Amino acid sequence: MEIHTPRLRLRPFVEDDAQDLIRMSRTDQMFAFLPTSERPVDVDSACRVIRGWREAESTFPGFGVWRLGTPDDTLVGSTFLELCHGRLGHFGGMCLPEFWGRGVAFEAGAAVLEHGIRYKGLIGAMSFTHRDNASAQSVLHVCGFVEHGSFWYDDVPVKSFCVGRTAWSRRAELLIGEGLALRPRELLRRLRRQPEVRRTARDG
Repeated sequence: MEIHTPRLRLRPFVEDDAQDLIRMSRTDQMFAFLPTSERPVDVDSACRVIRGWREAESTFPGFGVWRLGTPDDTLVGSTFLELCHGRLGHFGGMCLPEFWGRGVAFEAGAAVLEHGIRYKGLIGAMSFTHRDNASAQSVLHVCGFVEHGSFWYDDVPVKSFCVGRTAWSRRAELLIGEGLALRPRELLRRLRRQPEVRRTARDG
């Protein structure tokens, strides 16, 4: 299924997008904090990855990996929301460097979380980042995630984050209701004034 925001079109990857996947795989800045992620190097391997995503989506409709693009289909990046146990989602994504600092990650994250929590009935979502990936952690904090701990995965230091339905509903008022993802500085200014920014995951 597709998801649309003011600046983005989120749609499932198809095999015709193999070159887009290869382009992202060759952009080292996007994988600086993802050393264990699969990086397709040719059309065949990219198509295999895409077919795997589509098969998973057929098993869990409404969840999966989306291609991030502009309304005219210019590649922006990708995002995903996987269904985990207990109606909890696993969320993540990446953007091409030329779109960094424009609030695109806030906008895409808000759209996917709203889809999963409000329309697919998730009780919340979790996410994981490299310990030193401050940019990704900033996006998660803005979306209402709180840190839950840290661990090592394949010799990589990882932090875990979680957001519940109640915490997300507060963020949705800003990220979606007022469209402030389009204005990152104003969004961050308003979030700093909100006392619930520092609440824990126990608030839901």
